[in-house]
Amino acid sequence: RSFTATLKEMFGDADVVHYHGSGSAPLALLARLAGKKTVVTVHGRDWQRRKWNGFGQWFLKMGERAAVRVPHRTIVVGRELKRALDKEYGADVTYIANGAEAQPHREPDRIKAYGVNGGDYILFLARLVPEKQCHVLVDAYRRIADKKGVKLIVAGPEWHSKDYVETLHAAAEGDPNVIFTGEVDEETLEELYSNCISYVLPSEVEGMSLSLLTAMAFGACIIASDIPANADLAEGCGVLFPVGDVEALKAALEGVINDPDRAAELRRLALAKMNAEFDWDRVTGQWGVVYDELCSGKRADPSFADAGPGYESS
Repeated sequence: RSFTATLKEMFGDADVVHYHGSGSAPLALLARLAGKKTVVTVHGRDWQRRKWNGFGQWFLKMGERAAVRVPHRTIVVGRELKRALDKEYGADVTYIANGAEAQPHREPDRIKAYGVNGGDYILFLARLVPEKQCHVLVDAYRRIADKKGVKLIVAGPEWHSKDYVETLHAAAEGDPNVIFTGEVDEETLEELYSNCISYVLPSEVEGMSLSLLTAMAFGACIIASDIPANADLAEGCGVLFPVGDVEALKAALEGVINDPDRAAELRRLALAKMNAEFDWDRVTGQWGVVYDELCSGKRADPSFADAGPGYESS
């Protein structure tokens, strides 16, 4: 699809051709040969994900290199991603975060079908793949002696890694308080974010998690692994624990279950940080600066007011 879209745009009237993802980055060379300005956004180091075999890892690694070397501008969505690519490739890529907007609270309705009424469950909502480390959450939750009636809802598509999903179901076997919903529709998703005690993301690999950012936009109480990509989002407004540490995650879960006032304060802080740093108006202003630079040939001052906080460029 990226290849056929590139062929079309080579003969179209677009000024800028923008690719998302390292896998499509080499195609920016064709667009450049056609006289187009090119941008590639890298959303994560995809070659590190467990699902790829040797060839897939090699291909995505080469794509990552192309993403830095081929286009006129390379954008990354996380500060840690910028640090990693700058160091490995001797580059100076531009950091522009993903955006979000504050979301209205949805009263519980559809989620009652899962046996919850709001304020009585912990939420995991993401793809069920090994690098998301949902098994660490299931293990930590099951070790809590007094759950105070709090359930664990695991929501997300299961077709990405069927073998891994089977291990999750086996780990939760016999515990009716661990609820697997599968993929949910938009309204149910919004209810889940709105009414959870805490949203938990124990992942070992991220670029910039859109599910974590969305949880912040709903004002959820955040618990996340301390990998740099998660810390960039949740530090100062959530609870971070060492990645893979079941006991530390258990303690974090017990903390928000047993201290509702602390959880409420974390919800307030998460929403405030989202509004301050990841608001869509700021993000689109930053993109406007990049496109204007490419089309005018002049490098803008990164402190330009429309760019807003978070725009980092050479």
